[in-house]
Amino acid sequence: DRAEDRWAYLRSWFGKHALVVFNKSDERKEWVITLPGDVWIKSFKRLIYKDTVVLIEEQKTDMPTRVKVSLPARSFEVVILE
Repeated sequence: DRAEDRWAYLRSWFGKHALVVFNKSDERKEWVITLPGDVWIKSFKRLIYKDTVVLIEEQKTDMPTRVKVSLPARSFEVVILE
């Protein structure tokens, strides 16, 4: 598993965030992304696939700060986080 096969980018504006994730590998990849401390998620919307990104519930707070990503080979996803 090579880290350079996976790529993630987070863009924030007015309390909303867009998470863009890429899988450049020839195989399906799964990984967990820890978001920056100032990003708290109440809801999210996937724009391309269904079931590619899942919120991971945190024990200490009611708003997750980690997401689990599962992408098919050579694909990407855009997720709007609110």
